[in-house]
Amino acid sequence: MLKVLILLVVFNLFVCNGVYALSPEGRLKNDQSEDLAHKIFTQVRCLICSGQVIESSDNQFALSMRQLIRKKITEGLDEDQIKKFLVQKYGEDILLDTNYDSKNIILWFLPIIFAITIIFVFIRFFR
Repeated sequence: MLKVLILLVVFNLFVCNGVYALSPEGRLKNDQSEDLAHKIFTQVRCLICSGQVIESSDNQFALSMRQLIRKKITEGLDEDQIKKFLVQKYGEDILLDTNYDSKNIILWFLPIIFAITIIFVFIRFFR
Protein backbone atom coordinates (compact mmCIF):
# COMPACT_ATOMS: atom_id res chain seq x y z
CA MET A 1 0.00 0.00 0.00
CA LEU A 2 2.84 2.38 0.85
CA LYS A 3 4.55 1.61 -2.47
CA VAL A 4 1.38 2.48 -4.37
CA LEU A 5 1.03 5.74 -2.46
CA ILE A 6 4.65 6.71 -3.17
CA LEU A 7 4.20 5.80 -6.83
CA LEU A 8 1.08 7.99 -7.06
CA VAL A 9 2.84 10.94 -5.42
CA VAL A 10 5.84 10.67 -7.76
CA PHE A 11 3.57 10.30 -10.80
CA ASN A 12 1.55 13.32 -9.70
CA LEU A 13 4.69 15.43 -9.33
CA PHE A 14 5.84 14.64 -12.85
CA VAL A 15 2.44 15.09 -14.48
CA CYS A 16 1.34 18.27 -12.65
CA ASN A 17 4.57 20.16 -13.20
CA GLY A 18 4.02 20.07 -16.96
CA VAL A 19 0.71 21.88 -16.71
CA TYR A 20 2.37 25.27 -16.33
CA ALA A 21 4.50 24.61 -19.40
CA LEU A 22 1.36 24.49 -21.56
CA SER A 23 0.50 28.12 -20.84
CA PRO A 24 1.14 30.33 -23.90
CA GLU A 25 1.63 33.38 -21.70
CA GLY A 26 4.90 34.93 -20.81
CA ARG A 27 5.58 35.41 -17.13
CA LEU A 28 7.15 38.41 -15.47
CA LYS A 29 10.79 38.03 -14.51
CA ASN A 30 10.29 39.38 -11.01
CA ASP A 31 8.39 37.00 -8.71
CA GLN A 32 6.88 39.88 -6.73
CA SER A 33 5.52 41.43 -9.93
CA GLU A 34 4.10 38.09 -11.04
CA ASP A 35 2.43 37.66 -7.63
CA LEU A 36 0.91 41.13 -8.00
CA ALA A 37 -0.32 40.20 -11.45
CA HIS A 38 -2.00 37.05 -10.12
CA LYS A 39 -3.57 39.05 -7.30
CA ILE A 40 -5.08 41.41 -9.87
CA PHE A 41 -6.14 38.46 -12.07
CA THR A 42 -8.34 37.20 -9.24
CA GLN A 43 -10.04 40.59 -8.91
CA VAL A 44 -10.79 41.19 -12.60
CA ARG A 45 -13.85 39.66 -14.19
CA CYS A 46 -13.87 38.16 -17.67
CA LEU A 47 -16.53 40.11 -19.56
CA ILE A 48 -17.05 37.27 -22.05
CA CYS A 49 -17.44 34.49 -19.47
CA SER A 50 -20.28 34.52 -16.98
CA GLY A 51 -18.69 35.98 -13.85
CA GLN A 52 -15.45 34.04 -14.13
CA VAL A 53 -12.21 35.76 -13.17
CA ILE A 54 -9.54 36.15 -15.82
CA GLU A 55 -7.11 34.01 -13.84
CA SER A 56 -9.09 30.84 -14.49
CA SER A 57 -10.52 31.67 -17.90
CA ASP A 58 -9.05 30.31 -21.13
CA ASN A 59 -10.94 32.82 -23.27
CA GLN A 60 -9.00 35.04 -25.69
CA PHE A 61 -10.30 38.14 -23.89
CA ALA A 62 -8.95 36.86 -20.56
CA LEU A 63 -5.61 36.07 -22.17
CA SER A 64 -5.33 39.59 -23.59
CA MET A 65 -6.37 41.08 -20.24
CA ARG A 66 -3.65 39.10 -18.43
CA GLN A 67 -1.10 40.31 -20.99
CA LEU A 68 -2.32 43.90 -20.57
CA ILE A 69 -2.04 43.73 -16.78
CA ARG A 70 1.48 42.31 -17.01
CA LYS A 71 2.39 45.09 -19.44
CA LYS A 72 1.04 47.75 -17.06
CA ILE A 73 3.03 46.24 -14.19
CA THR A 74 6.24 46.39 -16.25
CA GLU A 75 5.41 50.04 -17.01
CA GLY A 76 5.54 50.67 -13.26
CA LEU A 77 1.84 51.02 -12.43
CA ASP A 78 0.65 49.78 -9.05
CA GLU A 79 -2.52 47.81 -8.28
CA ASP A 80 -4.80 50.81 -7.81
CA GLN A 81 -3.59 52.52 -10.97
CA ILE A 82 -4.17 49.36 -13.01
CA LYS A 83 -7.68 48.97 -11.58
CA LYS A 84 -8.49 52.61 -12.38
CA PHE A 85 -7.22 52.10 -15.92
CA LEU A 86 -9.36 49.00 -16.39
CA VAL A 87 -12.47 50.73 -14.99
CA GLN A 88 -11.92 53.70 -17.31
CA LYS A 89 -11.53 51.44 -20.32
CA TYR A 90 -14.15 48.73 -19.59
CA GLY A 91 -16.45 50.16 -16.91
CA GLU A 92 -17.03 49.12 -13.31
CA ASP A 93 -18.29 45.67 -14.31
CA ILE A 94 -14.70 44.62 -14.97
CA LEU A 95 -13.93 44.41 -11.23
CA LEU A 96 -15.42 41.82 -8.91
CA ASP A 97 -15.64 44.15 -5.94
CA THR A 98 -18.23 46.88 -6.22
CA ASN A 99 -18.14 50.42 -4.95
CA TYR A 100 -20.68 51.56 -2.42
CA ASP A 101 -21.86 54.93 -3.62
CA SER A 102 -25.06 56.93 -3.86
CA LYS A 103 -25.84 55.53 -7.31
CA ASN A 104 -26.25 51.94 -6.17
CA ILE A 105 -27.01 52.22 -2.45
CA ILE A 106 -30.69 51.45 -3.06
CA LEU A 107 -29.71 48.15 -4.66
CA TRP A 108 -28.03 47.08 -1.43
CA PHE A 109 -31.00 47.97 0.78
CA LEU A 110 -33.81 46.89 -1.58
CA PRO A 111 -33.77 43.19 -0.51
CA ILE A 112 -34.00 44.18 3.16
CA ILE A 113 -36.88 46.57 2.46
CA PHE A 114 -38.61 43.88 0.40
CA ALA A 115 -38.23 41.27 3.19
CA ILE A 116 -39.60 43.65 5.82
CA THR A 117 -42.57 44.47 3.57
CA ILE A 118 -43.35 40.79 3.00
CA ILE A 119 -43.17 40.06 6.73
CA PHE A 120 -45.47 43.01 7.45
CA VAL A 121 -47.98 41.83 4.81
CA PHE A 122 -48.01 38.27 6.22
CA ILE A 123 -48.51 39.52 9.77
CA ARG A 124 -51.41 41.74 8.66
CA PHE A 125 -52.92 38.97 6.54
CA PHE A 126 -52.87 36.26 9.24
CA ARG A 127 -54.31 38.41 12.03
